[in-house]
Amino acid sequence: MNDWRSTISDISAHIGLSPGSYKVIPTAREERAEITLFVYDESNIQCFEQLGADDLPHYMDQHGKKWILVNRIHDPKLLDWMKDDVGIDPMVLEDMVNTDVKPKFEDHDDYLFIIAKLPIISEGRLILDHVAIIVKEDVIVAMAESQADAFVPLIKRLKLPNGRIRAMGTGYMAYAILDLILDHFIVCCKTVEGRIELIDEELDDDSADEMVLEVNTQKRIVSLLRREVTPMVDVCSALRETESELIGDDIDIYLSDLADHAQYVVSSLDTSREALMDLHQLCLAITSNNMNNVMRVLTVVATIFIPLTFIAGIYGMNFVNMPELQWEWGYFYALGLMTAIAVIMLLTFRRRGWF
Repeated sequence: MNDWRSTISDISAHIGLSPGSYKVIPTAREERAEITLFVYDESNIQCFEQLGADDLPHYMDQHGKKWILVNRIHDPKLLDWMKDDVGIDPMVLEDMVNTDVKPKFEDHDDYLFIIAKLPIISEGRLILDHVAIIVKEDVIVAMAESQADAFVPLIKRLKLPNGRIRAMGTGYMAYAILDLILDHFIVCCKTVEGRIELIDEELDDDSADEMVLEVNTQKRIVSLLRREVTPMVDVCSALRETESELIGDDIDIYLSDLADHAQYVVSSLDTSREALMDLHQLCLAITSNNMNNVMRVLTVVATIFIPLTFIAGIYGMNFVNMPELQWEWGYFYALGLMTAIAVIMLLTFRRRGWF
């Protein structure tokens, strides 16, 4: 995820440009894409790694379906190839490289376009990786901003002989990619739920201040996750309702399951958000109670010193006609009186449970 300065710089670079200006990429973000190509059918699979955009045209005539997995999306040469050779509309390419675009689905004449966010929690920090998917009859392109390694489980499935993913079309591969993305959302949900349980177990009078910070961190993660997964519900619904031949009736049951997963994630995040709000209120209540305890002790101390200060003030006036000032045991009498009053007040406060 980019910081706010980078985001503002990227937006400013697009001000006043015509639609479809996909080549406007800040120089600091231009990068060479890391491309892995899988050419497969029911019985065979070939894997070509560490390809560049200039290498792709040499492989596109091979027999079989082709999955192009791209890591790093800001490669002008790759975008030009997709426009000229794959036939992708420049406005689609503009959305592909714009990492602020929310998840969505578009049905074009001969291809489908999907945007999604792939979440990963690493070292307590949430990473939302921008993923763009193009689905054509024999070609599917999956472009990840930086976390292409997350697709390793899908690659392992693809390499298994006689797997469903090989036998079915690119529409099923698109479903498999979205299913993997939602699986990552579920993992993030479980991670947050685990943190909530840990906070609930460790929360006490001594840790309330620290736990407030942790609760706020988890609330921020839940908010970001929900913001990105909510549009995925609409994406799943649109995939089920599309009349494109790329999405056959044979995968409708899988898309229904995909929609259920998206709804489950939304529901799970709502539950976590409510739990975090309750924990936040509990932390504030404990902090307030601790403050009240401190104020109670200070009040007791101040109250005890009120009569002691009064006595010390009387005998500190130094009038001539004060018999106690000439008394041999006057000093010890005053100290004893103060001590007796303090002890009586302390015992009274203790008996009443004020401290």
